[in-house]
Amino acid sequence: MIEIYEYIYNKLKKCCNSVDYEDLKRNEEGIALINDVKVVYSLPEALQDNMTKNRSNIPLIIDIWAKKEQIIEVEEIITKINKELRGEVYRSNNIPFFNVEKAINWRNNIQDEDKTIRRTQLNYVIRIYEEVI
Repeated sequence: MIEIYEYIYNKLKKCCNSVDYEDLKRNEEGIALINDVKVVYSLPEALQDNMTKNRSNIPLIIDIWAKKEQIIEVEEIITKINKELRGEVYRSNNIPFFNVEKAINWRNNIQDEDKTIRRTQLNYVIRIYEEVI
């Protein structure tokens, strides 16, 4: 699993300078300070394909946080993330192979309590395939 986290982090780091896992960095009061575009990713759970036991589907959620006026920057980062993650098959000695695909509900614009913040959520699925012997 660590290999998948590193792979996702390295891909996202090519798209945005500020990448965090699970939550934004916050100040002492717990308030996230959004001064530029920030990307946060999480892999909330792993699902097993019960029919064949040869593929795991792991949800990958990517939140893009920005100031309300950074519409163009957010769209550019979304395009970069999509190009980096989709269409590539990753192989290693520890994991037979996996790829990243868009989830059915790929993109959501989420309202934040702070009206000066724009949040866009991207949903992907990491498909891990195991060799069937």
